[in-house]
This record gives sequence, C-alpha cells and structure tokens, in this order.
Amino acid sequence: MTNPIVLHTATDIWTKLAAIGTLVAALATLSLAFLTHVLARRTNEMAAETKAVGKATGELADQTADMARETASVAEATRLLAEETKAIAAATRDEAEATLAVVKETERDRDLQWRPALSVILWRSQGNIVNELEIVNAGGGPAIGVRYLVRDGRRWAMLAARDIPAGGQTERASSGEMPGEPDADLFAPPEASADHRGETIAVLLCSDALGRRYRFPYATGPTGGRHWYPPEMWTPGSGTSPPWSTPPYLWPL
Repeated sequence: MTNPIVLHTATDIWTKLAAIGTLVAALATLSLAFLTHVLARRTNEMAAETKAVGKATGELADQTADMARETASVAEATRLLAEETKAIAAATRDEAEATLAVVKETERDRDLQWRPALSVILWRSQGNIVNELEIVNAGGGPAIGVRYLVRDGRRWAMLAARDIPAGGQTERASSGEMPGEPDADLFAPPEASADHRGETIAVLLCSDALGRRYRFPYATGPTGGRHWYPPEMWTPGSGTSPPWSTPPYLWPL
C-alpha cells in the first residue's frame, strides 16, 4: 500500500516543476517578444536610414547631373572662347601684316622721295673728254658731293664736288683732265657689254641726305648717243662695299 505522504510530496514537486516550466516558457516568450520588438524597431530604423541614404543618393545624383550640365556648358563656352581668341589672333596677325606693309610702303616712299636722280643734259667737250656740262637732279632728295668722272681710253677728267638740290635743279660745271690712268673700277658698270667697249664711259657719283652713296654710269658713242646703265646704291655699313664707293678722294670721311 502506497504511503499517502509520499504521493502528496511527489505531486507537489511535479506541480512546482510545471509552474517553473510555465514561468520559464513565459519568460522565453516575453524575451522573444522583446527581441522581436527590438528587431522590428531596428529594422524600421534601418529602413528609414536606407530611405534617407536613397534620398541623399538621389540628391547627389541630381547634383552630379547638374554639375555635368554645368561642366558641359563651361566646355562649350571654353570652346567658343577659344574660337573667338583664334579669330582675334588671326585678325591681329592680319592687322599686323597690313601695318607692316604700310610701314614698308611708307619707308619705300620715303626712300624714293629722298633719292637723288642725276643725269647730264648738255655738254661741250674737247675731243671725248667733257670739260663743260650741265647736271640735273630730277630726284626727290638733294645730291650731296656730286662728282662727274669721264674717261676715254687712258685719259680721264673729274668734276670738283658740289651739291645739287632736288626737284629738277641744274648745275653747270667744268671738268679738268686728271693725271695718270683712270681706275677701271670707277667706270665699268657690272652690266657693261662688248657693244659699248671702246666708247667714252662716264659716271656721276653722289650721296643723299641719309648718307647712302650712288653711282649713275653711262656710255657715249662717237655720235654722242648715250646709254644709261641702271643706277647703283650702297649704304655704308651694310656689307661689302663696291670698289667705286670707297676711294677717299671721292668720298670725304
């Protein structure tokens, strides 16, 4: 026969164990519910953060697009500015070239304006050595230190230096025969040909107001006809000087 006291004690133990299990289950459920709440709250926070990040990303994308459009506008403006600068540079270059051309033309005009142009318009002679003549300066500048030299074979004559104003001014003078043989470099022009050998050769020498030196050579035949050669000009200090431009008895220092 079972002892009633032992049965009662066992029943109490199982009842307490069941209550403890129920309590543990309740605590577990409560903990799970709390954790679920925390997780849900965190999930909501993460969703909100994700939404905020998405919004910020969208705004950044919009800003990036705006910056891209602004960069494109700046690039286009830069391209237009570069083209305009190129056009301005071309116009400036053309203007500079035109200005240089005007300057050169002005210099050429001034150069021609100040150049003398000598010729003989009348002469009287004894034999082929001219001893009386008239020289005209038809150029735009004065002829300074004009000398007239003429030779015929081994004889030659020279006119003393004188100045002849510009504008068709005429100077009458006489030349005297010089001793010794003439210096061939003073008379023979580079273009002298066999057709004029043996004829009387004459030259007119002078300087202009800018210090440049000129030679006007010509030849005369037995009948008095004249053949003018192209005039020559040399600027002191511009390089090798031609032989006719250096004799000190013709060109004062």
